[in-house]
Order: sequence, then C-alpha cells, then structure tokens
Amino acid sequence: MKLDNLEEVTTLKNDREKAIGLRTAARCGRVGDFYIWDQGAKFNVWSVISEEPVRSAIIVACEEFIIATDKRLRQLGVVVSDPIEESPATIDDWKRCAEMYSRAWLRELGGKLLPKRHFIDALVLTTRHLRERAEAAIETAADAS
Repeated sequence: MKLDNLEEVTTLKNDREKAIGLRTAARCGRVGDFYIWDQGAKFNVWSVISEEPVRSAIIVACEEFIIATDKRLRQLGVVVSDPIEESPATIDDWKRCAEMYSRAWLRELGGKLLPKRHFIDALVLTTRHLRERAEAAIETAADAS
C-alpha cells in the first residue's frame, strides 16, 4: 500500500465498519425509527409500510457496499479480514433484482406508467443494469478459472 492512499484506506475501513454495524442492526431488528422527508414534512417509515422490506433493503444495500469496499481495498493492496465475497447470482437473485428495479421505477414515476415510453425506459434501464451485472459475474468467473 502506498502512503498516498492512506487517507482513502482509512475512510474506506471506517465506512466499512459502519456498514457492518448497520447490517447487523438490521438483521437483529434494531433499526429503530426510520424517517423520510418529503417537501419539508417528516414521516416515520414504519407508519407507512411494514418494517421487513425496509430492513431487507438495508441489509442488501449494506452488503453491496461492503463488497464494493472490500474490492477497492484489495485494489489498494490492503488485506481485508472477513471479506464478503460477491456470490454467484442465481436465477432467483436476478428476478429479485429485476423486481426491485421495476418497483423503484414505479416509485420514481409516481406509480404511473404513462405515457407508455416511461414503461419502456424503465425496462431498458433495468435490462441494461441486469446485463451489466451478468457480464461482470461472467468476467469474474472467467478470471477465477
């Protein structure tokens, strides 16, 4: 590791520890109050939706962040204790990912897919993202062999 990268490594390690703590809290159900803001109004998320989908999203987001952080730390020449390796995707993983992105687009469009081009845009972007993930997984598998 070069000394030029010391600040980046320190920041990455600190952020990684925070993400691990948040993931652990979400797994144990200790996320606590979770608020969102909309045009200056504060809403408690649990009063709007059930806690489980939000907890699941937090866990997935933390794990994706930790995987990306571990990868960057390895690029910088840092040995990571207990790294989280990116697992090979299954068909169910791809379906969940596609569903997650479709729902995100529905939220972004206010629940309306009018005009028809919005729906087409959502499908194109979702498909592009899934293709990129599949290509990255194939490339990783090829590098490993």
